[in-house]
Amino acid sequence: MVDNGASYSISNDLKDFVAPPTKLGPKIQGFAGSSTASLIGTVEWHIQCDNGVVHTITLPNTSYVPQAELRMLSPQHWAQTTNDLRGTLCITYGDCFLLKWDNQKYQKTIPISPNKTKNVGIMMSAPGNHRHLNLCATFQNKLPTIAFNSTIDFDTTAATISSNSILDNCSTSTAKSTPIPTHPLTVHFCDKLD
Repeated sequence: MVDNGASYSISNDLKDFVAPPTKLGPKIQGFAGSSTASLIGTVEWHIQCDNGVVHTITLPNTSYVPQAELRMLSPQHWAQTTNDLRGTLCITYGDCFLLKWDNQKYQKTIPISPNKTKNVGIMMSAPGNHRHLNLCATFQNKLPTIAFNSTIDFDTTAATISSNSILDNCSTSTAKSTPIPTHPLTVHFCDKLD
């Protein structure tokens, strides 16, 4: 959710934080009935702009409020933490929010309607597997390498023609004796159905 009236950005998911939130943050009004104490830390969120490019935004001093229903992006909090005070902003129109950032180079249009979104700017995080890739990168940096990527290269001109059937070792009546190219590294599998 984008809330251009919110003072701080809020996450309800510890996985958004680059490190566990630790410092005691501000009291948040409106969650759990009145005010809720929060922890703060730095989050990374992924936003897909209107041109289809995925951008990673890093927001220090974001509040962790597990009882929040949604994550909440405060455009002014984002502008202040990136020192892009006139270049990161949110314009509210009657049918959408227009979120702009990085000195207004990028934008995301977030539709709103009284019926579908209750006039709240709700956007989805960017599609893809960024969290998975980040987790893999973390493990690669912290764990010793136990395997390496490899390929098996061989000269296909060294392949020979064999008169053996692919299915010679299979007990089936449909085996055909068809010459096939073979190579010392060729492996044939035979599925047997009983």
